[in-house]
Amino acid sequence: MSESTNGKEAAINSANEAYAAVREYVTGIDEEALLQPERVGVWSGKDLVFHIADWEATGARIFDDLAAGRPEQWLPEGVDGDTFNEQRVAEHNAMSIADALAYWEASHSKLIEAFEKSDGAREDILGGLTRSHY
Repeated sequence: MSESTNGKEAAINSANEAYAAVREYVTGIDEEALLQPERVGVWSGKDLVFHIADWEATGARIFDDLAAGRPEQWLPEGVDGDTFNEQRVAEHNAMSIADALAYWEASHSKLIEAFEKSDGAREDILGGLTRSHY
């Protein structure tokens, strides 16, 4: 097994371990607390779950773009990160906790799949969207 494969596997294991730990923590919080406004800064816990999931979905797209030779573009042209985050969370305000958790699970799986297909050179993206972002 090559050194790059070992690094890639270690990055995947680290991302999955972080996901499992945070997921377990979040699922241990009762629904009322997850829905409480301004629990995490200006967001509820559910909003934060959606935010994390949405960035993991974006990361999966980034890995696919890089694999296809397209440039890395995280945000729409002319939109800053704070505005983008606020807009995305507001657009999905009606999402249930169950749907936010399902979206996170699907997004995390897509992120891992896209990273597995990559050359493994961008472990910084995987770690930044999982362990560091959580």
